[in-house]
Amino acid sequence: MGASAMKHKSVADIAYEILSKHEKPLHYRKITEELIKVKPLKVKEPYYTVNASMSGDKRFIRTKRGIWGLVKWKYKDANIKYSLTSYCLKDGTMFLTSYMRPFFPKDKKIIEITFIDKEGIEIEALVNNELNCIIGLKDWYRKKNLKVNDIVFIGLIDYDRRKYFLVTENETLAEPQEDLGEKIFNALEKEGRPLSFKEICERVLEVETKGSNLFYKYIADILKRDSRFAEEKNNFWGLFDWLSDAEKLKIELIKTEDNRKYKKLIQKAFNFLGYETSLVAEGRASFILAKAHLDYKTYNLIIDGKLLDNQSKRIQKYEFWDELEEAKEKYKADFSIIISTDFNYEKLNKKIEEYKVVLFELRWLDSLIKEHNRLPFSLSDLKLIFLDNDTIE
Repeated sequence: MGASAMKHKSVADIAYEILSKHEKPLHYRKITEELIKVKPLKVKEPYYTVNASMSGDKRFIRTKRGIWGLVKWKYKDANIKYSLTSYCLKDGTMFLTSYMRPFFPKDKKIIEITFIDKEGIEIEALVNNELNCIIGLKDWYRKKNLKVNDIVFIGLIDYDRRKYFLVTENETLAEPQEDLGEKIFNALEKEGRPLSFKEICERVLEVETKGSNLFYKYIADILKRDSRFAEEKNNFWGLFDWLSDAEKLKIELIKTEDNRKYKKLIQKAFNFLGYETSLVAEGRASFILAKAHLDYKTYNLIIDGKLLDNQSKRIQKYEFWDELEEAKEKYKADFSIIISTDFNYEKLNKKIEEYKVVLFELRWLDSLIKEHNRLPFSLSDLKLIFLDNDTIE
């Protein structure tokens, strides 16, 4: 829209367009500075005029002192979840459940309230405290094409003015998780340090949060799944690239779900511990050959890594006993090791005795990496550790 057309718009309309363009709350001074470029205000105090215009317009909401946003953005704060029944849809009502009750006034039998939907449309409704329900939502339900068991969310805008936000579950999913992921990454990169989960939510959603809201679960899920992010301490999150090599390795070993990558990460871990490693094949299987070069005597390890299958929390069986034994003999290894998250020792005990194999839990390797990064082990010390798992504890 050209500057001449903007001049004929009201102060509030231009302020609305400025906020829509920036897609985040702004200080009224910043809004005023942009506004007077397209609509000069012939008043002594333009800041006051712009602030007063937004204050008297239902489309705007003050998010904190001097900072203005759009009411339609408040759907991000909607956190009261409600599942619609056939009675709700038929009568246009919503029953006041025990967790909803504190958010609605009860000083009169009938109280007028206003809902605002994501499009900024106001829906006039009534709280009937005798029937313990909200009345007047039939047209909105029909407009949104809602069905039985559909979910809606309610958010408190202003208790004294009796204003609430109302949004469908589908509308809360309008912002793709990929976009939220980029916003999280950009917020952390800009800050240059780890942030608490609450700080991340406030920067990404651009609202001040006092409790959980609709997007909390999405943000938490992204932080856990997206390999760009890492929890550094007690719900403080940073970028994976900020971690030390040892910390990166520990996290990758725990998170990977790919057997081939898992084996390569174990190889990387043994390199970190000071071994010279290579991948060797034997029959149907491949293993890691780890050589410890000592002044007086070299020793070799044959290592295999195995991820848990989806059905089990512990390794119940192992398929490559013979191949592991053959590789051990072929490369003159002193002993062989299988590394996994956990083992059913009772089921595997007979085989590990027969083949003289060490079962080594991933958490022990994690501890070794952590301690080695702090104060390096000698290869002689590591040999004793692998032969006696109790030393890890």
